[in-house]
Amino acid sequence: MGTKLLLRSLITALGVALLAMLFGNPVAIEAAGPVGRYPVVATTVSGLITSNTTWTLAGSPYQVTDHLTIAAGATLTIDPGVQVVFSQYRGMWVDGVLNASGSAS
Repeated sequence: MGTKLLLRSLITALGVALLAMLFGNPVAIEAAGPVGRYPVVATTVSGLITSNTTWTLAGSPYQVTDHLTIAAGATLTIDPGVQVVFSQYRGMWVDGVLNASGSAS
């Protein structure tokens, strides 16, 4: 049940980010996940993404520990199956491009 809730939160957050990209308005996305349920080893991310970056399954899960911004001119690609977990009260701003694909499974 917790995985479905996290996936639903991530899909909602990515949908909001996509709408923001289409209409040119940066938007804050916040999602809290059950961090304790994920492996201790995670790739921690925060700050400013200024160049094209890909989050891969090998680096998953990605723990957003502080606010994250995708700068204008940069693209963040999230590969299928990658888990992204936001620390409480942390968000993502998309001024560049966010590409994420996957499925409910």
